[in-house]
Amino acid sequence: MNMKNALIINAHQRWENFAEGKLNQSFASVAEDRLTMLGYNVQTTVIDEEYDVNSEIDKHQWADVVIVQHTSFK
Repeated sequence: MNMKNALIINAHQRWENFAEGKLNQSFASVAEDRLTMLGYNVQTTVIDEEYDVNSEIDKHQWADVVIVQHTSFK
């Protein structure tokens, strides 16, 4: 069986006392658990945490699928 690779990006940007990011993290965690259960290799990125651009490029090239989890307010 050929395993697929998935990159999940939690694109939430924290707004103190307004949007802590718990909903986005919950959705990203559910996606990671489900994809892992389906046999995917999963890597994650959290936009609000420090990250390395070259590492992120490598993750995108590695991934067969990229999921961007975010919410927006109007």
